[in-house]
Amino acid sequence: MLSFKKHVLKEGANLAPSELYKYSWRVDLFLKKFKNGEPLTTTSKTDIVLSYDPEKEEAIRNKKDPAKIKLLGIDGKEYKLSDFAKTKEFGGGGGSGAGAEMTKLAEAAQCVYATARWMGKTDYSNEDLETAYKLSRTDELAGNIINELPKEWRDSSILGAEKLFDTFGSKAYEFHRGSGWVERLEKHFKKLNAKERIFSNLNKWTPADIYMVSAAGASIKFEQATNIQELNNILIKALQTRDIIGVSLKLMKKTAKLTFENFGNDKPVVKFEKFTTGTKGFFGGKDVYIHFTINGKIQFRTFSATTFQGEIKGKQANQGKLSYGPIQTILKSIGLPQLVPTTKLKKDIENRHTEMLNHFFEMYTKYASDPSKLSYAAFVDECYKRGEDWMFSKYIGCELIEIIKEKSAEDHFITACIQYASSNSELSAPFVKLQ
Repeated sequence: MLSFKKHVLKEGANLAPSELYKYSWRVDLFLKKFKNGEPLTTTSKTDIVLSYDPEKEEAIRNKKDPAKIKLLGIDGKEYKLSDFAKTKEFGGGGGSGAGAEMTKLAEAAQCVYATARWMGKTDYSNEDLETAYKLSRTDELAGNIINELPKEWRDSSILGAEKLFDTFGSKAYEFHRGSGWVERLEKHFKKLNAKERIFSNLNKWTPADIYMVSAAGASIKFEQATNIQELNNILIKALQTRDIIGVSLKLMKKTAKLTFENFGNDKPVVKFEKFTTGTKGFFGGKDVYIHFTINGKIQFRTFSATTFQGEIKGKQANQGKLSYGPIQTILKSIGLPQLVPTTKLKKDIENRHTEMLNHFFEMYTKYASDPSKLSYAAFVDECYKRGEDWMFSKYIGCELIEIIKEKSAEDHFITACIQYASSNSELSAPFVKLQ
């Protein structure tokens, strides 16, 4: 799914300069309302119309000491920018729902703008977009696409449409987002995944936000696939013939880049560097780390009393998270033993099970890099001082290290984790990335 975390923010309840100037479209919208006498909502939830002043407009547009700008309302009162609420139309007020609405809007807009480009329309006028909307297959309203799309996403949609046409313009397509065709594809994937239990969600199988489907592609019977690998093979062949193209979208500025993903055998192998059982010693935290090339690492730990997961960190790494289920799936897919069942481990910790404690002590002795090691009795005492949640997290982390290390599968495991987190695993679907 197209992520708007960096572009539709819900922090900050007002339009103080720090919020207003995050996006040019937000400034444009404020000034449009200011100039046209349209009401603005204050933080006290009243609607105010401001008296237009061209000098104030210039000061706001050019960011001239905006915190001190005073705007006169028709009620005779003076207002600062911070007196106005960051309502839904300014990218706030709707929480995660607002983000979902923007995601839907921008993905649908890309379908419409691309359709316009295939029609030979390069002005992207409202009239062109209205015509293109009727030929695209989206679940968004035409009025929202034409009137509500922020400028930065309009610019991005144009860049995307041009890049897609440059690459695939020799064939005719329908552009889909939330259509019946997309629902059929996603429903069949979910049916297969319910049996195979490979992916935690649809987005891990494919991050495609929209689909380009030719007339030949629309007739492909992908429901005949009896497993996910067969479904992938159908989509790979359809991408080779340019009949079904899943497109993952990112915000584009100035230029657009297109790359093929999960389409060939050129997936990079990530190299393992080292394990650590804590950055401040074994008992300094409940996490363990696996470090890898490209200056990255995966931190494994519980993030609540019941949720164990890995978080990929690194400037050049594809960042993401892996919960307990996907970790087990990855281990199984590369022929490694499974981690201890969480319910059994919790029970063993609570009951001070001897076999579990002996194994925990053995792993501590082998893998902790502390300069001096505790005796068995002191180790057990120290563990229970840290608490059962700490023991649960640390035990699974150490067991994961043991499984990988004993089978010499460090590179294979790390590569599989990063590929899974970036929807680029061996069983992920092919798509093109537009960014």
